[in-house]
Amino acid sequence: MDKPKDLSAYELCLLQTKTNRAMHEIISSQLKSNKLTTMEWLLLNTIAGSGKSGMQMSKIANVLDVTLPQVTTLTTKLVSSRLVYQKISTNDSRVRNLSLTLKGKRLLPKSDKLIEEAVSSWSRSITPDQMRMYAKVLERLTR
Repeated sequence: MDKPKDLSAYELCLLQTKTNRAMHEIISSQLKSNKLTTMEWLLLNTIAGSGKSGMQMSKIANVLDVTLPQVTTLTTKLVSSRLVYQKISTNDSRVRNLSLTLKGKRLLPKSDKLIEEAVSSWSRSITPDQMRMYAKVLERLTR
């Protein structure tokens, strides 16, 4: 029996790119009805997990692995859409915490449900154990 061939860096990169594009397309198509982008949805979910006090924009940038100006741009649209509100620190006016508004809290579960269903349908040929393993591999590679 022949030993399986190791994948080249090119092959791994190509597979990752195709997977990323497919998942992005699935997610963005589900978010269109709510007029959200994938990054806006990720930001909303990041804030949702932060509790009542909200989350500093710099921490959001770190979690999403983007720059602070990118978070500022996303925040501007989400504030104008009344999905997020900013609270400026009384100690340091440069520090801003973001929290979900009631509208944001209502919209997010609806969006999440649509996305969960679409991703589940897309990945139906993969077992839950395989998906957990895939997530573990991704986590190790992003550390």
